[in-house]
Amino acid sequence: MPSIGYTASVYRNEAAIGSSLKRIFEQNLVPGLTRQDIFLTSKLAVTESLRNLQVDYIDLYLIHWPGDAFSAPTPTIARTMVIPHVHQFEMHPRHFQKPLVDYCQHHRIQVQAYSSLGESRLVSLTPPPPPAMDSNYNTAPLPGPLDIMPDLIRKYFPVPALATANNASIDATADGLVGATTEMEYPKRAAQILLRWGLQHGAVVIPKSTHPERIRNNIDLFSFEIDAQDMAALDAYSLEGERTRYCWDSTEVF
Repeated sequence: MPSIGYTASVYRNEAAIGSSLKRIFEQNLVPGLTRQDIFLTSKLAVTESLRNLQVDYIDLYLIHWPGDAFSAPTPTIARTMVIPHVHQFEMHPRHFQKPLVDYCQHHRIQVQAYSSLGESRLVSLTPPPPPAMDSNYNTAPLPGPLDIMPDLIRKYFPVPALATANNASIDATADGLVGATTEMEYPKRAAQILLRWGLQHGAVVIPKSTHPERIRNNIDLFSFEIDAQDMAALDAYSLEGERTRYCWDSTEVF
C-alpha cells in the first residue's frame, strides 16, 4: 500500500497527485498497477480536476455542499430514474442519523460519512473554543469524554491515557486503547474504534490526517470487529435530541 489520502481542488494537491500517478504508471514504479486499480473521486469543477490529475475519467463525481440548491436536481433525477450512487453526510456516534442510513441502504445508496471522528474532538479532555467570528461552526459547549462515552472510555482507556493536553486528537488520547471488545487481542486506537463503527454500519468513512502513521492506522480497520453490545452502546450516544454536530449546516452557508 504505497499511499492513502484525499484530493480536491481546495487542497491544492491535484496537480501533484496527477504528476505522481503519471510517473508511477509510465515508469511502472508499482508493478502491475494500472489506472483501473485507482478509484478517483472529485467534485466541481470536473474539467479542471481531469486536467490536474492527468486522467481521462473520474470514478465518482460529487456535487459537494449543495446547500439550498440540493432540491434543484430532484426533477432531473425523477425524469432519468437514475439513483445517486453515494450520499455524503455527517456521521459519527454523536450524530447517528439511523433513519437516513436505513433509507440509503434500502435504496442501495452508498453512505459516505464525513466528520467520522467529530473533528478530532469526540474524546478531547477540554473542547477548544469555536473559531472566532465564524457562525457556521457549532458554538455549543462540547461535553467532555466521560460525558460522551462513560462506559466505553473507562473500558478502553486506562486512566493515564486521559491525562493529555487540551484539544488532543483522538489518536493522541488513545495510545492505551485495548480494542473493540474485552476479548480482542489486538490493541486499537480510539479513532479506529470510531471508524470501524461507521464501517459496520455500511458507511465509507473519510477521516482526515496529515500524519503518515495515523493515515496507516486509519486504514487498518479490518483485523477486528466491534461486538453487538458495543455497537449498540455507541449508537445510543446519538439519541434523538442529544446529537452533536461538528460540521456546519450546508443549508445555512448561502
